[in-house]
Amino acid sequence: MPAAFRLLASAGLALVVAGQTATVSSGTLSATISNTEANLTWTTAGGNLRVTIKEGWSVIVQPALSQAWTLSPASCTPTTFEGSSGSVTVGYTCPVDVYPSAVVQFAVTVVYKATGNGTSKDSAGYFDASIEVVAGGNYTVLGANFFGTPLAGVTEAVKQMVAFSSPREIGSFMRFADGTSLYATVKTPFGLHTFADGVLTVGYSGATNHTAGEGTVVLPGAVLGMSFADKYTLPSGVSVREAADFKDLIRAYMWTKPATKTLKLNCAWDENDYQIDYATAAGRAEYKRIIDQASNLGLSHLIFGPQNSQYSSRFNTTDGWGWETVLWFSLGEQLREGTWDPRVDDVPQDIKDAVAYGKSVGVGFLAYVYPAIGFQALKDYFVSTSPGQIVDLGQPAARDWLLETMDLFLQKSGAAGFAFDHSITAGDPSLNYQQWLAWQYIMKTLLERHPNLVVDYRQSAHAWGPWHLLGPSYAEPLAGDENPETYGVFIPNFHQDLVTAHYLRYINYWYSTGLIPMDRIPGFVSHQTERTDDNGTYSCFGGEPLCYDSNIRDFDLLGYPYNYLSSIATAGLNQVWAMIPARDEAEFNLLPKADRDFIVGWGNWTDENIDVLRRMQTITTLPPPSYQSVDGTAGFSKSCDKGFIFLFNTGYVDMAVNLTLDSSLGYTCGGRDVMYNVTELYPMHGRALGTWPSDTENSFVVGGNDARVLSVTPYTGRRAARVVDGVQYDEATGKIRGPTGQTVAVTVTDQSRQAHVSGVTLGDRPCRSAVVKSSSFDGEFHTRVSEVQVKFGGDRLARSMPAAITGQVGNSVLMNATISTGMRDQLTKRASIYPIPWTTSPEPGNDYNAVWLVPTRLPMYFLYSQPNSTWDVSLTVNNEPAVLHRAFTSRGRNVSNTFTGFWWNATEHVQQAPISFQLNLTSPATASFLGAFWENVVLDTTDSIASC
Repeated sequence: MPAAFRLLASAGLALVVAGQTATVSSGTLSATISNTEANLTWTTAGGNLRVTIKEGWSVIVQPALSQAWTLSPASCTPTTFEGSSGSVTVGYTCPVDVYPSAVVQFAVTVVYKATGNGTSKDSAGYFDASIEVVAGGNYTVLGANFFGTPLAGVTEAVKQMVAFSSPREIGSFMRFADGTSLYATVKTPFGLHTFADGVLTVGYSGATNHTAGEGTVVLPGAVLGMSFADKYTLPSGVSVREAADFKDLIRAYMWTKPATKTLKLNCAWDENDYQIDYATAAGRAEYKRIIDQASNLGLSHLIFGPQNSQYSSRFNTTDGWGWETVLWFSLGEQLREGTWDPRVDDVPQDIKDAVAYGKSVGVGFLAYVYPAIGFQALKDYFVSTSPGQIVDLGQPAARDWLLETMDLFLQKSGAAGFAFDHSITAGDPSLNYQQWLAWQYIMKTLLERHPNLVVDYRQSAHAWGPWHLLGPSYAEPLAGDENPETYGVFIPNFHQDLVTAHYLRYINYWYSTGLIPMDRIPGFVSHQTERTDDNGTYSCFGGEPLCYDSNIRDFDLLGYPYNYLSSIATAGLNQVWAMIPARDEAEFNLLPKADRDFIVGWGNWTDENIDVLRRMQTITTLPPPSYQSVDGTAGFSKSCDKGFIFLFNTGYVDMAVNLTLDSSLGYTCGGRDVMYNVTELYPMHGRALGTWPSDTENSFVVGGNDARVLSVTPYTGRRAARVVDGVQYDEATGKIRGPTGQTVAVTVTDQSRQAHVSGVTLGDRPCRSAVVKSSSFDGEFHTRVSEVQVKFGGDRLARSMPAAITGQVGNSVLMNATISTGMRDQLTKRASIYPIPWTTSPEPGNDYNAVWLVPTRLPMYFLYSQPNSTWDVSLTVNNEPAVLHRAFTSRGRNVSNTFTGFWWNATEHVQQAPISFQLNLTSPATASFLGAFWENVVLDTTDSIASC
């Protein structure tokens, strides 16, 4: 837009006829509007806020063949004033002298509403201002201001930007001396929010072209809401409470009802399903395994994207990635060419049969779609030659064609939704606002016609901010392409799924602190299978002569639990599964029942606790996901009757974190020393951890390379005759269970009407180490609290058990390491319950090149803070040279940004256990060496007590 036509700051409410007033209210808000101002009052339990908004709005219009004009109350005549309990509408006529002898009459309607996120008096209230413009002929609306008012008493102002697109603004937060705050936002990614020199200006800039006869131009509108400052803040400076209230505002404007179950979806292209030709019997059988496994794991949807050589060809693609062959259930090329159209053509029977089978096992299919590809039916609206970004959807005819095409496709195919990729914009950036409006219209209309529509957003969806996500279902997973070599190695780890998990939590940290509600944050479970074969072939890509199953065995059996919990913690309402064990018959058939139960069980858990997951937030007293640290999320139900804490250790050694039971964890019920029970859900489900008073600090240890999930529930008084904290406790048998080979401080609280005898017995074992910490009698019950040091039997088994560093000589690090009988027995047991026939054959892929596969081998991983595959690193074991391998998330291909580190394969020594080694590691980067750790060993528990 030329500088002369840029948005002008002006005042914020409409002038009305003198003496007329109206009051609008909703929830906590009451607003009285007069001829010169609006007096807004929010009344809440935490405090009240009164704000006066002065008069004035402005709209920039440009009639055809004319300059830009600013419409405002000063240049318009009020014609109507109508008030009701919920809104006030003021109408204006605004003449514009286009030429000396020509006047264009603009009609402007300004609507002020009090709206909210609920119907009760306790619900939040929002002050909403919207503007509609209409005139004869052709004209362009270039932008508007909804508020532009002096605002008294502001002590601090903070602006929130879109995390992944800094030019885009989300809103401004103005704070007052009493701790209350006022936030302002425009309902579009094109909003402009400024508080400067005591004046609040809220508007937007974006061109909307109007053609004669098209009707009214509806501007996006702006909203004011009330919140509070908080001692905890996000990176932008917005407080935790302000962020939570703003997310509630976004929810109030969503086009969907709050979900009652979480979305569980398999993005099947992350299994490289485009390699499957559904036209063949073998292809249909292979894809049936994907559908069946999705159903077995409790997933409700999948993105159906196989090729089908009956209807499309990878040699006929026009998109930038060569996957047009899979679009629209493989009918995309014909749709683009105009040889198939749902207006006149039916969906082929084999495709309808596939959709029907999915529905029969509870799995709905999403079609993969590029909205702005070069459809020949829309060739009159081509504005670019960029692949996948050709059509101007801002043109009403193009918009309506795509809308009706998608609507009819849903009806005829039985599809449950769409996965959109490439972009919704095309051509010059000046067209983007109207294109965005068109897309919102398409999505809202589709949702009205198909209320259960599921939408997977891709590519640019992360850069638009929360107002882009009012419809279904979630923003872009990982905020970019999922291929391992695209995002590289954010934090080094031996297991692919942990590399992905760390990056997922990092991206979702920015989604959450960027004011995206949990309802729209995407998970990403497992990982995308590497698209490129170890031999360099891009199997089945567009134009690629070779097409065969590549890298189909790829499930990270030991890494996925940490990854799955990361997804639940940061995106609990949208569980997007990447690769699932299905294409490879052995992985499909041999997935252990315990793992299937784990996946289904936690999926059911998300449904049962969706109310808390919706309110999860970043723990602001912990750092964002970063190297060698603990990060996490937490949340409580609105009544604080339950809460959950998820903690993740990115390092390989145990780390302790201190947490306070307050708003940093989403706990907002107030009060000090309100008692809560803490119970571990993972890794030792059901382990009681004692009580925790609110507003006090507690310390929690998170195992190296592991996660910890805690449940927090109100303490209701006397819990049982015996309470055992620190281990799993079976009240019926009296037995305890704890980690093998470890000593645990166990707290035993006994309550009885009889005086306690001396000593403590756990199970049938008297514990001589018991120390009485306290003893009391309340007139009815004797209470004794004892602490017992319990050593559990067996060898210590846990993730990332370290080698002992014994010294350093120059660039060499000396270490001792032991393979215990417990480690041997765990690997042997795993081989029996997961008997995959691992292969070194190059086709369909060398399993051993993917270090996260073959979980029956015993690797030692040498951890560096910033490993480099070009380093000259050597290893001796018991003074003999040993082979040192390099690990890449790109499997057998040396791609520098996918390098995760060096490792030694000790598998050949496992059956000699117990056996010890002396290791000598020599490298040019000893200063960045962080230790050597056993991989493929996990926590084990036992009820055998060695001593107590």
